[in-house]
Amino acid sequence: MLSLTTLVAKTPKAVVKRVPGCKRKLLGTYDVKGYPVFVFATGCSKGVLSYITQIGTVKPKRGFGSPCIVHCTCPFFTYTLEYACAKQGSSYFYNALRRYPKIRNPRAMPYLCKHLITVLQTVRQKLNRYS
Repeated sequence: MLSLTTLVAKTPKAVVKRVPGCKRKLLGTYDVKGYPVFVFATGCSKGVLSYITQIGTVKPKRGFGSPCIVHCTCPFFTYTLEYACAKQGSSYFYNALRRYPKIRNPRAMPYLCKHLITVLQTVRQKLNRYS
């Protein structure tokens, strides 16, 4: 299972450049086995929040260094990153067909989509409450 710090470091600059203009709205926080999962509505086109983005941490007191589970319903995450993140234990197969992304991500490199990058500031603030 990878940490948020690792996933952020592996995210290509081209993805990070697409973040400005993305919107987020915290829908809620719930606990899974005592660990927080933050759920957001996110979107980048004309203010429409069309995707569900989730970040859960296993050891919230460690902040971004904590092992994490990430997921986004956007097509980029589904068809490019879900397989790679799931193979590292940092996501689950929700939408993808468990197929290796040989064209879109041939090295199966796990990283974050722009919607997950968008919610990181809010997640950091929420995780500080656990410290």
